[in-house]
Amino acid sequence: CVAGSYLCFVGMWSVPFLQTTQQMTKSAAAAHNMWALIGFSFGSLVLGRVSDFMRRRKGVMMAASFIFVLCWLPLLLGWRLQGMWGYALFMLMGLSVSGFTLTWALVKELNSSVLSGTATSIVNAGAFLLTALLQPFLGWILDQHLQNKPQGYMMALGVLLGVACLGMICTFLCKESYAQQMG
Repeated sequence: CVAGSYLCFVGMWSVPFLQTTQQMTKSAAAAHNMWALIGFSFGSLVLGRVSDFMRRRKGVMMAASFIFVLCWLPLLLGWRLQGMWGYALFMLMGLSVSGFTLTWALVKELNSSVLSGTATSIVNAGAFLLTALLQPFLGWILDQHLQNKPQGYMMALGVLLGVACLGMICTFLCKESYAQQMG
């Protein structure tokens, strides 16, 4: 759910969203999107190292998903993303969403080595399946509000926040592997 909400937003419509709701130019909106992608790239490396050092996967995932959920609130509340504040928010969104990548390590460690590849591929496919299902639904929401695009974007954003919250709740249900093979 965390990955799906991020991939739908950053991969599909963050640029037109920012242009419509924040009155940004296309290049400024694309720059914000770029910072979310840079944050994701950097965050995956950093959170993996932190998780290895702490020998905890679940706690890092929980904290990262909580921060990720908080990143949606300024967008949903319509706060102005002026100056470095907007770039910092998108960078933080990218950094925090990268916590979902720890699910691959967690699933590998919680399953026997014989099944770890299959288990990891199922988890990986889940993120893309949810993204594929969310995109047409969000497109439908946006199509229903062609006369009032900002309202449509805010409704779609609310759906993404709900999905991100569900992902955060799911991190509480995960088992901890203590960064060692348990399966």
